Amino acid sequence: TLRKPEEAKILPTKEQSSIFEVLITKRWTMNFNPALGNMTKPIAFNGDGTIAEGRNANEYTWKLEDSVLAIYRADGKLQNRYKPIGHKFVCTNDSSARGLPNQVIYRADVPIGELS
Repeated sequence: TLRKPEEAKILPTKEQSSIFEVLITKRWTMNFNPALGNMTKPIAFNGDGTIAEGRNANEYTWKLEDSVLAIYRADGKLQNRYKPIGHKFVCTNDSSARGLPNQVIYRADVPIGELS
């Protein structure tokens, strides 16, 4: 009898592991509507891929796609993708995303002037 080969497990890169660790252990603030100014909320990332604090129908789950943070809605559709830059994640303004453009997620424990 022929058997299917088992799926190969893909291990995270060193960069992904580092980003994952920072995401789940640090405090974060999301500027969810930059067009209206300082529209912010706390956001926290659980190690199981769910959003903890700040969770709603728009920010429901998350995962790393290469080194990019992707946040998904409760219906499974892409909300936004964010590229890590310094102590923040900047929205990639992906055309397939449903969220508002130019969002930023930044470390709550780093002074604003040191975020870059």
